[in-house]
Amino acid sequence: MISIQPVVFFFRLGLTSFKHVGVFPEQAVNWEYIYENVKRIGKEVEKPKVLNLFAYTGGSSLAAKAAGADITHLDSIKQVVSWARENMELSKLDDIRWLVEDAMTYVKREVKRGKDTMELF
Repeated sequence: MISIQPVVFFFRLGLTSFKHVGVFPEQAVNWEYIYENVKRIGKEVEKPKVLNLFAYTGGSSLAAKAAGADITHLDSIKQVVSWARENMELSKLDDIRWLVEDAMTYVKREVKRGKDTMELF
């Protein structure tokens, strides 16, 4: 459990083959920053759009979603995207767009489609 006042996130922890546990707790200060800034932007934009690239198990996505953003969560590893979805459910959040894809491939395609507007990356 990691708390960003007034929000609490839950993460499933487990040792991976490359010795990660599924969360980098030192990132909590960044999640707080994301949460606060999405809240601030949300005063000017109805539902801020956030693109989380290299998103791992979802700490930044959870923070932005809890603050009211429309999230696209992207990572190239299917297992960590599934893990992030589980963390979303444990945290009682929903409605995050999950993508398993190479970040550069995705961004280049979205720019070509003219979908290059997000409030936060």
